[in-house]
Amino acid sequence: RLEATSHPERYLGPPPYYDGGILYGAVYRVRPDGSDFTLVHRFSGDDGVLPRGPLAVGADGLIYGTTYSGGQSGVPQSADTLYRIDPQAIEVQDGTVVENGFEFLHSFVSEVDGAFPVGVTAGNDGQLYGANSNGGERYVNQAGKEQKGQGTVFQVNLDPSAPRARVTVTTTPVEIEKGE
Repeated sequence: RLEATSHPERYLGPPPYYDGGILYGAVYRVRPDGSDFTLVHRFSGDDGVLPRGPLAVGADGLIYGTTYSGGQSGVPQSADTLYRIDPQAIEVQDGTVVENGFEFLHSFVSEVDGAFPVGVTAGNDGQLYGANSNGGERYVNQAGKEQKGQGTVFQVNLDPSAPRARVTVTTTPVEIEKGE
C-alpha cells in the first residue's frame, strides 16, 4: 500500500516546514500489517509540495496522486501537481530506495486548470478523475462582476494516443419567479 503524507496546517507561508528531514512531504509504502515501512519519494518543491487527497490505481497499473502546492519553476501561477508512481519500478537495496518509480506529470495552472486538487479517483471507464478546490477560468456573476474561478473538475486520460480536448461551459442568467 502506498500513501502520501504531509501536514496541512503548514501550507501557509514559505518553507521551511519542519517534518524532520522531509521538507515538502513524501510518499511511502507499508505492508497492511504495518511492517516494511519504506519512504519511496521525498517531494522537492518543483515536483510538488504537500501531497493531498487519495491516491488511485489507474487502468495501466500505475499509482496516481496530487500535491496541494508546488510545481515546476517557470510555470506561471503553478499551484500544484499531478504525479504517478510505477510500483514495479520501486527498487530497495539494504533498506535504501535506489529507484522510486516516481514521475512528475503536470503542473496545474490556477487560471486555466484550477488549483489545490483534492486527489484523484479511478473511473469505471479506465480514466482518472479529480477536482480542484479553487481556480479555473474567471466568470461574470449575475451582478456583472468578474469573479475568480471556484474550482474545476479534471480527467486524466491514460490513453497516450487520445487527442487532447478542452470543454468550456457557459451559463446565461435568467430571471425566475419565487418557487420556480
